[in-house]
Amino acid sequence: MTVLPAAARSDTPRLADAMHDRTQTLPWMPKLHSHAGTGRVLSRLFPTTEITVTGGAPIAGFVVLDGGDSPASHPAQGARGQGNGSGPIERARRIYQRHRVREITWTVGNTNDEKMPDVRLDWRRP
Repeated sequence: MTVLPAAARSDTPRLADAMHDRTQTLPWMPKLHSHAGTGRVLSRLFPTTEITVTGGAPIAGFVVLDGGDSPASHPAQGARGQGNGSGPIERARRIYQRHRVREITWTVGNTNDEKMPDVRLDWRRP
């Protein structure tokens, strides 16, 4: 299994570049924050979440793992279609499967800021 490196708070500007650039270039993606606002949102995640990255400089993609949730997965715009988003997602899936997490509900996005479809997972202690 490939282990992806964890991001540090000092990576926030590079994470914000990847996330904001992707958001701005996809016409269907809601534009919720300025570049600076995106950085502030990401910076607040570090005390309680794990962020793993693919690529170097620039970051090719990243996924946020927050306990049982993965609230964000963002391949950088220029790195789409090369496995940079699916790599972190597959890592998260393997972690969830190893811990017997089940997909229970797919939503149309009514529970997230972006109003984008997502999946809710369930985990029960064995």
